[in-house]
Amino acid sequence: MLAMIHEVPQVLPRFFGKKQYTALKAEEKDAMDAFFLELMAALGRAGDGTRKTGASFGHDLDLYSEFAAQPVKPAKGRKRGRVRRKIRLL
Repeated sequence: MLAMIHEVPQVLPRFFGKKQYTALKAEEKDAMDAFFLELMAALGRAGDGTRKTGASFGHDLDLYSEFAAQPVKPAKGRKRGRVRRKIRLL
């Protein structure tokens, strides 16, 4: 769920035929922001309705967004050959 919600602001500009949020006109930005706020409010209403749950989801979404924004670093060190595993039969 977090991955889908995180992606919404990134793909919404395509609805207006643009690739980036910064390329949108002011009224398009307003419409996109209003849609996202309503989406988040609807998710809050669909939950158990407590403020704690909404705040927790918002916090989780912020954390996910931070991690998703970080570039993926390749593993350091050499790659080794195939790993052999011992299987014990009982």
